[in-house]
Amino acid sequence: MGLSKKLGGSTAQKVAQPVSDTVPYKWSNQTYTVPEIIKKFKLPCVVQCVTEACTVVWSDFQFDLRQPLLLYSRRSVQKIHAVCLKKNNDTLEEVGPPLAIPQDYEGWFGAAPKGISKAKRHFRIEGVSNSTAGRLLVTSKCPAFTSRNDADGNLHYVHRDIMPGEVLKRVSVMDSDIILPDCPDLVKEYGPCLECLDEKDEDVIIPLSHAALTYEVSETYPDDESKVFQITSPISAGNSKLPRILNLVHGNPPLLAYAFTGMMRCYSIFTEDTILSATLEDPESRCLELATDSCVKFRLGLNEVAVRKTCEYTNAIQMCENFGTKFITGIKVSFTLKPVIANVKDTDASFCESASDMQEVEANSEFDIAWGSVSVKNNKTFTSSGSLKTSNNCNAGVDIPEDEVLTDDTPKQQIDQIVTDMTDTNIDISDSFVSENRDFGEQEIVNLMLRKGLANETDEEKEEPLDMNLLKENSVT
Repeated sequence: MGLSKKLGGSTAQKVAQPVSDTVPYKWSNQTYTVPEIIKKFKLPCVVQCVTEACTVVWSDFQFDLRQPLLLYSRRSVQKIHAVCLKKNNDTLEEVGPPLAIPQDYEGWFGAAPKGISKAKRHFRIEGVSNSTAGRLLVTSKCPAFTSRNDADGNLHYVHRDIMPGEVLKRVSVMDSDIILPDCPDLVKEYGPCLECLDEKDEDVIIPLSHAALTYEVSETYPDDESKVFQITSPISAGNSKLPRILNLVHGNPPLLAYAFTGMMRCYSIFTEDTILSATLEDPESRCLELATDSCVKFRLGLNEVAVRKTCEYTNAIQMCENFGTKFITGIKVSFTLKPVIANVKDTDASFCESASDMQEVEANSEFDIAWGSVSVKNNKTFTSSGSLKTSNNCNAGVDIPEDEVLTDDTPKQQIDQIVTDMTDTNIDISDSFVSENRDFGEQEIVNLMLRKGLANETDEEKEEPLDMNLLKENSVT
């Protein structure tokens, strides 16, 4: 009871064939907190929040937590608390709501102290071959070759494309001066090639003359700021290496990225236990993530057998099965919903924790909120067709269509223009630009993190104080 289920069709409960479109819900008189539901009942289950109103309204986006919900699966994961940064003249300022980045987020980051991206980029494969990089991240489509055995057992090379996001392990450079028996024609035709292994340990051969936007992958975070890394690196390094300004060089932005700039200040590491859920009454089911330590109470659906036969239940299950993993591992906005109590006299005192001044629903990492006047009608944030596309990847501000291939036949003028477009436009932010009203000291930041629950003061961290250079380099207005 209460153990996490793996997200995916192989472990999900079998869905009954829907026989009706709607069914009147019957709710229990007794109410339960999320921890009580996890302990006493088996997921998935149907629930409804008991508050009078608990609604998020921002621009055209609205969401009511009181609608029937399907609680699907539970998991616990480490995350980084971050806030987006925006350049305003010669200063950096925080914009938008706080973000939560889970440790299994698939995107790649580069260090950006004082707002200056330090990640080194290569625009041709030849540049990678001349570097000391052991692994490289490819962020633009690039033609290459891989070896195959034909029916007679003879080795030959066939064309394959390297897609954005692939990580390659460097093996060697195949020189055209040394005719190898395995691929003399390939080297003779294309010249020197870089031999690599992909993540499936299949060989990949790329001519050095081919153009592609690549980054060197860091092996020793945070010592080498010129290389990129995944969010697991700063999480493994611990809170003593934070705060730190990072720039997203490749990966999916939040679903509603109204205030997302790609550059963010990471404050602290925390562990969050959540439940993947989905709505049941919306025209199209929406995924959400609820914190399990919430003190809000829910009623259980008594006629769940009948509800399982509805189209709404089927759609919610399919949403969690097909898109739950993508949703649960993405960057999400972290915020708190505050329910409205209709009649204080009728309110159960046990509804809130004794230490809280007012009842709150913790809904960390639940939604992206529109921080601007943007129509949600054109941004189907939680639908399978609109919310989970991967075509909106961030590429360090570089607008390169995934189907655009840069080869040695590409005109030099076009490559030069791409290189110009890829040039960093970040402004050096010196300490003198930081506003006085946001000039926090080291101890003040530590105390604020501890008070807000964004950091835990462990014995290990007591022995290793926060790095003052990190605080200085990653300070913002």
